[in-house]
Amino acid sequence: MSGIWIVAETLQNQLTSGTLELFTAAKQAAGNSGKSITAVLPAGSADTSAVAQQLGQAGAQQVIVLQHDLLAAPQTQVFSRALSDVIQDRNPSAVFFSGSTTGLDVAPRVAIRTGAALITGATEIDASGADTLVVTKACMAESLLSQISAKSGVTQIITLRSKAFDPVALDAGNSADVETVTPTLSAEMAKTKLMEVKAADTGGKKKLEE
Repeated sequence: MSGIWIVAETLQNQLTSGTLELFTAAKQAAGNSGKSITAVLPAGSADTSAVAQQLGQAGAQQVIVLQHDLLAAPQTQVFSRALSDVIQDRNPSAVFFSGSTTGLDVAPRVAIRTGAALITGATEIDASGADTLVVTKACMAESLLSQISAKSGVTQIITLRSKAFDPVALDAGNSADVETVTPTLSAEMAKTKLMEVKAADTGGKKKLEE
């Protein structure tokens, strides 16, 4: 097993702050092990070069673009299938999801499909162990902190607690190798349909997720 993966999310063709937080966690997970960081980006037929460039600037050494018309506005079941297939094929040691609605929806499905270990709500990542990450999360109404690790040799699917990690700053001097993968998908896989995405009226208040 090798490599640390993050699952990228975008809004209006820009990386979300939650995605930038993932890179901070991924860099902690990679530590001094020499493991590379790979970003997985779901995409339809639109040009993804600008977003792939941002991912490289954020710290990805490789970007895997999952390109299929059904992933233009990823539906949970379809995206879960595409992501699960590439994880089973490449066998990363850990895959990080943001604490967004999409991340919290897709991560458990991917863990079930791949037989991976699922750890949610991470607030700290410890990579000092020999072959598995130790994840800290709050529990019991945040009165306790628990530390969780997975069995050796099992991919860890980890969701972050929103705002627990600082977002990385983009570095124009960094770049990534980009690979396009076309997953085998069909419309019949989608059991739900995304009807609309629009900005919420927060009354000037900052949202917790972004």
